Amino acid sequence: RRDPYECLGVPKSASQSEIKKAYYAASSLSSALAKKYHPDTNKDKDARLRFTQVQEAYELLSDEKKRAEFDQFGFGFQGTGGSQGGFYSYTSTDGHGFPGGFDPNDIFGQFFSGGGYSGGTNYTDAGAHAGGDPFRNLSGESIQAPLTISFMEACKGTKKSVSVQRVINCSTCSGSGMKQGIKRDLCKTCHGSGVQTVQMGGFHMQTTCSTCAGQGQSIPPGGQCDTCNGLGKIQPSKIFKRQDTDVFLDTKIPFYKALLGGKVRIPTIDGDVELKVPKGSQADDKIALRGRGIQRLQSSGRGDQIVTLKIDLPRTMSNEQRSLIETFASLVDRDYQK
Repeated sequence: RRDPYECLGVPKSASQSEIKKAYYAASSLSSALAKKYHPDTNKDKDARLRFTQVQEAYELLSDEKKRAEFDQFGFGFQGTGGSQGGFYSYTSTDGHGFPGGFDPNDIFGQFFSGGGYSGGTNYTDAGAHAGGDPFRNLSGESIQAPLTISFMEACKGTKKSVSVQRVINCSTCSGSGMKQGIKRDLCKTCHGSGVQTVQMGGFHMQTTCSTCAGQGQSIPPGGQCDTCNGLGKIQPSKIFKRQDTDVFLDTKIPFYKALLGGKVRIPTIDGDVELKVPKGSQADDKIALRGRGIQRLQSSGRGDQIVTLKIDLPRTMSNEQRSLIETFASLVDRDYQK
């Protein structure tokens, strides 16, 4: 494509009167230029194309707005009209104008319309050409909604409508989003810079890294905090405690079952079950019920329920009960022998 200034034979600093004068000189049949290119005097198949270029050059440069856009963006700017041999009408990715047929309007579409870049297609529908859009999938920060659910709803799952008001740090990970002991990895996309370079037509542009959201570091796979993966607060249970996918329960057993062994009925998040107490159990002994905990994220497995034994001693006894205890004590401790 020929430069419109060159086509009319005027410098870029030319005034409107100079441009008009050059156009009339070029389009006059008495001028050498017109005689050379006018299709009525030149039967060459390209003559009409060259003459059209003169017309379009004047149409472009005589319009202050179009001229300013051309001066800023060059051949790739979005003009009006135009034909196959025009200066500024952006039509395809045939290599004319900006390298790769790049349309600068696509840049503005990225930031203001939410649409995608399709490598040289005019923007007519925001988001209609989303393929390859480096701006579309930037992840925002996770937030915690002021939602209260019951302990059982947290264990079994539920659906709630929430209104997001403020960001609250997770009490387990203190807002880091990671399990205890996990450290962030250097982002493999931006190598710690927080920005990535994307190519759009003939331009290289820097934008916030879509992998780490500009932080330069990312949480390694499997390192996310198990507690705050679900957004919201969990109302404490009066019975259970939770850590990640495990459920904890303190249960009282009578002292004689701790000594002799036996069975006690205890609650789980699935309902009551019988727990076998080994003989000779001590206070604070722990028994694990495998698979009785909370469903693991993205897994078919479940955590465990950990039962801590608490020995329940009677505050009062009947005479017969006291007599039996004294008899036992006298067998193992001289202080109780009569």
